[in-house]
Amino acid sequence: MRKFRCAGAISQDAFAASCQLLGWDLARGTLAKIESGIRQVNDAEVILLAHVLRVEVGELLGGMAIEDAILAARHGAEGK
Repeated sequence: MRKFRCAGAISQDAFAASCQLLGWDLARGTLAKIESGIRQVNDAEVILLAHVLRVEVGELLGGMAIEDAILAARHGAEGK
């Protein structure tokens, strides 16, 4: 996600503000955790992130189909 944000020359503060305008109370610190992999996002958040970044959801998932990403996430959760 960071690469898309940086490609658009959008600061973390500006990105968080854009998310807030759409109803997600996202703080810059939370965004930093998402970008560093400390915090995971749910499906609704992925859709909102893609919207703000103006990219397809699949691009945020590394080119993976949404269904495959969901299965991979479920499999990873079961292994914990």
